[in-house]
Amino acid sequence: MQVGVTRTPTWRPVYTASKWTTLLAGMRDTVGKRKMTNAEAVAFIREWRDVAQSGGPLWYQFAATAYGYAPPRRTLVRTAAQAAKSYPMTPALWTWASSIATELDSRPDAQFPARIAVNKDTFMDPVWFGNVLSKIEEDGGIKPPAPAKSQPAKQQGSGGLLILAVLAWMVLTPNRRSRG
Repeated sequence: MQVGVTRTPTWRPVYTASKWTTLLAGMRDTVGKRKMTNAEAVAFIREWRDVAQSGGPLWYQFAATAYGYAPPRRTLVRTAAQAAKSYPMTPALWTWASSIATELDSRPDAQFPARIAVNKDTFMDPVWFGNVLSKIEEDGGIKPPAPAKSQPAKQQGSGGLLILAVLAWMVLTPNRRSRG
């Protein structure tokens, strides 16, 4: 490392502890007082969602914030520039993860020792991104784009064209066998 250059700590690849609450405290110590990037926040959110049975009801809202979702814009951005931006680590996010850790510590069927392997590539993962997008859409947060003005509106009664096409096929197909 060069003199005078400070390196910001990032997630370690694996966190292990005797309890889930201890593991979360270790992750919190890694962040310390510095700001977390959107990519780091998404990795954190995904791992805590994945270790919990339910994942908690707010995970996708926290993740959508990392992808730049905010009314009135209502879009998600999955770019390297967005990933590098600072994430607003709110007390609500820590409380969400803490509730998961506390739940896991109290369950006899939870994995011990507690272990989380942080995937640093989560932000760009298309499957994860699709999960976030679909949960936001289910919640009514992102509306499908309206059809462009130049597109003709779908007319009622177009089922008649299908009937005509089937009839034409029946008449014009020479070796059609009946199924009777």
